[in-house]
Amino acid sequence: MPAKAEAAQAPAVTRSRRRPATVTTSATMTPKKSPATTGVNPVISYSPRITAPVAAVTAPATRARSRRTGGKGSVPPVAQPGNSPRPTTAGSDWTVQAADTIERVVVGVRDKTTVPLTTVARAVVYGLLAAIMAMLIGVFFAIVTIRIITVYAFPGRVWASYLSVGGIFVVLGALLLRKASSGKRSKGTGKA
Repeated sequence: MPAKAEAAQAPAVTRSRRRPATVTTSATMTPKKSPATTGVNPVISYSPRITAPVAAVTAPATRARSRRTGGKGSVPPVAQPGNSPRPTTAGSDWTVQAADTIERVVVGVRDKTTVPLTTVARAVVYGLLAAIMAMLIGVFFAIVTIRIITVYAFPGRVWASYLSVGGIFVVLGALLLRKASSGKRSKGTGKA
């Protein structure tokens, strides 16, 4: 093999060089030593514990300089509430009119959409609650009726109690069905 191929196949062995670590100690890093006896004054900083630098404190100007504005003043005086430069008319307060219009539109949309939907939702919820309560009362009524008939009317014969209560429910159902179908016929023919 050529020398270059042997060098390429040989595993590369590298040794890591360690840099010498520099160890610095200070009064704050080593707690067993006493703290520094003299402090260092910061050059460009301000702390509430020390006084502010003298260059940062300047006396406020007591009077505006007239040479900036040419003596006349380029900014008009601020309008006081009663000294409006323009007379106010009824149509000039467009922000109030816009807010009133938006409020009127929102209330109208709410009255046409949200209020009917709330009414329908309440009707559905209360209707379902009433239907569930009616079914529960009907089931409890049937159980109590069967128990009373079994104990007092037909002692020991449950089948007779079931037959009598079932017959009562069949007769009631037939009467309600006849009433419902007669109401549909009178509406369809126009007879009252």
